[in-house]
Amino acid sequence: KPTAAGTWEQGASVALDSAGRILVGGTKGTARAVIWRFRQDGTSDSTFGPNGQGFVALAEKGASLSDVLVDSAGRVLVTGSVDGQIFPRRDMALWRLNSDGTPDLAFGSAMQGFVTHRNAAGGNHVDHGSSLSLDAQGRIVVAGKSDKVGPPIPDSQTVVWRFKSNGALDGTFGSNGQGFVVVGNLL
Repeated sequence: KPTAAGTWEQGASVALDSAGRILVGGTKGTARAVIWRFRQDGTSDSTFGPNGQGFVALAEKGASLSDVLVDSAGRVLVTGSVDGQIFPRRDMALWRLNSDGTPDLAFGSAMQGFVTHRNAAGGNHVDHGSSLSLDAQGRIVVAGKSDKVGPPIPDSQTVVWRFKSNGALDGTFGSNGQGFVVVGNLL
């Protein structure tokens, strides 16, 4: 929808936390991935995000968000993609926020609250997380796609990634300790 300022906002996914608050993941402005949180009555939750804004920008530009969930500890998990280092490459992204919307700095090897992965299908184009879930051991499972660039069009493959609760790829999943499976390679 167009906002008063003429930019765009779009929700892509919704989740509820244990207190019944509504979390909506989507895009605000030009490819800016955000999470909004609302109280049960639909008002913005000023206890979420910086300065009482009621939302958190996961990336200032070049990001898209596809799915959001809340774990049993109240942390918010989000998947989608971010711009890679070389245009038009995009990397699958997985973020984890504390219940107040701050990045969970215990998540990811760089301790920034997010991880990325590229080239799952062996190409150097687009990887994107579309959906996520938690297994019984608290591991994070992400389904999405990876494109191999090849004439005349990219070859899209379904990918399933599994991460440990700290954000590291789970080397016990997939072949050769990779932590992911390219579904098209199994058929």
